Amino acid sequence: MKTKLITYKDTGILFVWIFISTYANNYFFFNHASRDVDRDIIHLAKNVKTFTSYCMNVKSNEEECIVDIKDFIEKTPVYYKASYTITHKDGSELLKVGKIDSIDKTDGVYDLFFLQENKHLHRFKKLFSARKFNLSDEEIDDLSQLHEINAVLNIQKYTPPSTISTVYNSFTFSASGWLPKIYNERYTEAFEYIMNVSLPRSWPTIFFTIFAYFLYRYIKYKEVVHNNSMLKQDKKRIDEIQNAQYENILQEELMPYKEIIEETIPINKLLDFIHSYPAGCLGACRVLAEDIVNDLDDFTSSSDDQFVKINTLLRKNIIDKKIHSALHNIRVLGNVSVHKSDTIVDRNDTIAALNNLLAVLKAHKRS
Repeated sequence: MKTKLITYKDTGILFVWIFISTYANNYFFFNHASRDVDRDIIHLAKNVKTFTSYCMNVKSNEEECIVDIKDFIEKTPVYYKASYTITHKDGSELLKVGKIDSIDKTDGVYDLFFLQENKHLHRFKKLFSARKFNLSDEEIDDLSQLHEINAVLNIQKYTPPSTISTVYNSFTFSASGWLPKIYNERYTEAFEYIMNVSLPRSWPTIFFTIFAYFLYRYIKYKEVVHNNSMLKQDKKRIDEIQNAQYENILQEELMPYKEIIEETIPINKLLDFIHSYPAGCLGACRVLAEDIVNDLDDFTSSSDDQFVKINTLLRKNIIDKKIHSALHNIRVLGNVSVHKSDTIVDRNDTIAALNNLLAVLKAHKRS
């Protein structure tokens, strides 16, 4: 059973489904990642603040502590890239660790802690909401204050990219990242980028595409099976209607021969046997045909079987080849029913026998 080729409409539906699935997957993943960024920035600030306090209590030397703080920051793992700046209250920079590319903030870089001209720390920008972590405004302000060295901590971090840009990268296999490398003949770097970045980014989309395709094929297959089943049911209903109409016509055509038929079997019973007792209908047709054959000629021997009698009628030109064939058909079908062979007779056999009988009756009446 073959299914139809995929249409433009189906392609559009599959694309929309894959897009929505990829968007939902990336949205929830990077929404979780953004919470990790917010949580990470708080932990980083608390850790630096706690370490600064500890260092000054132990060493009481600002310069040595700045060196230790730098070493502490460099050894602290972070989720997404971050840069740290510790600025003295007089405006001088005491420490800078890490570097964030200078790009527009809407492209994914935010100062989660940032200083205004008055050197006071304000609330987190855009992605971070203190309410998520039950922090008061005073606690937020205090996170950046390194009181022991009279300085302010500023942390700048990459944030998760926008969902739509991640969907674009998933669909394009992050081509913008490895195509320039291939163009510049940096094939090893391009291969590593594909394996380490492009594939992980695009795996969900690849999975959704394969799943959508096989789901589409399965739905189309079930649709074809359903349609074929409906066609069979419709054909069966049409056949039943046509057969019922045909049986009514056959009954009307047999009625003029009612007297001849009812010498052997009541005509209504004969017609009922079409469905209820096909073998009985065939047997009755055979007996009727035998009586007609016997009426058509005086046979020299009553022991001649029906086969011989029918052939004798044809040889004497009493019947034509059409009636000869009809009588033999009735004989064969009747024998099947009478001798209880393994052959199963049904309604179609009875209709065939009655048609042949009708032809014989018409010829007999004319004679």
